[in-house]
Amino acid sequence: MKKILCILLTLTAVVLCFSSCMKSAQARAVDDKIAAIGEITLEKESLIAEAEEAYEQLSEKDKTRVFFKELELARKKLELLKEFNRDAQSVLETINTALSEYGTKKSEITDSYKALSESLAASETQLKSEYEKIFEPVRVKFAEYEKIEADAAVSAKVYIDYFRGINTDKIITVTDIGCIAQVSEGTVYYLFAFTYTDGRNEETLYSTVRFAGTPAKESFKAFEKNFYADAPSSEKADALIMGNIEILPGAVN
Repeated sequence: MKKILCILLTLTAVVLCFSSCMKSAQARAVDDKIAAIGEITLEKESLIAEAEEAYEQLSEKDKTRVFFKELELARKKLELLKEFNRDAQSVLETINTALSEYGTKKSEITDSYKALSESLAASETQLKSEYEKIFEPVRVKFAEYEKIEADAAVSAKVYIDYFRGINTDKIITVTDIGCIAQVSEGTVYYLFAFTYTDGRNEETLYSTVRFAGTPAKESFKAFEKNFYADAPSSEKADALIMGNIEILPGAVN
C-alpha cells in the first residue's frame, strides 16, 4: 500500500512539473504577477489590474494554464474593500455636511454609522484588518460628533438657565429641545429651539443668536439665507428640534 501511495505521489509531482514546463513564458509571467499581489488591500488595485491586462493578452490555450481563479478571487476581495471604502467616505461626508450646513437630521448620521459598523462586523475574516483600517477615520469622526453633542447639552443648559433668569415670574419646564451644531474655523456653534410649559400654556421659542459655548457671540449668519428667511416661527423651531443634535429635556431641567 505504501509503495502504491509513493508511486501516486511521484506521478502527481511529475504531472505538475510537466504541466508547469508546458507553460509559455508569457503564462509564467502572468502567474508571477498574480503571485506578487499577495494580501489584498486598496493599494493593490494597480497590481491586480496589471495582472488582468496581462492575462487578457494571453492565447486561449495559455489562459487555461495560469492561476486565473486566484486572480478572480483577488478582484472579488478588492471590490468588497472598494465598496466598503465608498460607504465609509459617504458616512464621513454625511457627518462633515451635518456639521457645516443646515439640513441633516441626527438620524441620518447615526443610521449610516450603524450600517457601516454592521458591514464591518460582517466582513470576511481575511479582510477584517483592512476593513478596520478604512473604518478608523469614521470612528474618530463619529466620536468627535458625539463629543459635540455632549457639549451642546451643557451649552443648552446654560442657555435655558439664562432664559429662566429673565423670566423669574414663570415656572418653566422644558418639554422638548433641539439643536443645530455647526463647526466653523475650528469653533463649534449651537442654535437652539425649545418648547416649554409654565403650567398653563405651552410655547416654542428658538434662539436668534448662535452660541460658541456661552454667552452669545454673534448672529447666526450662516443660516439666515436658507433657514430664517420668511419661514414661520413654528417651522424654524420644528427644524431645530429635528436638527443634527439631540438633547433630552432632562439635560436642561
